[in-house]
Amino acid sequence: MEDKILEIASSVFNIDKAYLNINISKDELSQWDSLAHIQLISEIEDTFNIEIPINDFWKINSLKQILNYLK
Repeated sequence: MEDKILEIASSVFNIDKAYLNINISKDELSQWDSLAHIQLISEIEDTFNIEIPINDFWKINSLKQILNYLK
């Protein structure tokens, strides 16, 4: 699951997966703006066939939070 999250983030942020880790947050990645956030969450929802409620949507600030949310 962690690897798939990194793949999705790599694609959304247009950055090599080697430069990402599960602990990266939006504060550490300049590519993680509001539009990229929407794209990231949308891709996560589509890939894992879930729906993240809007109340939780904007609270997710790191890839690790996405992983924890999916667990």
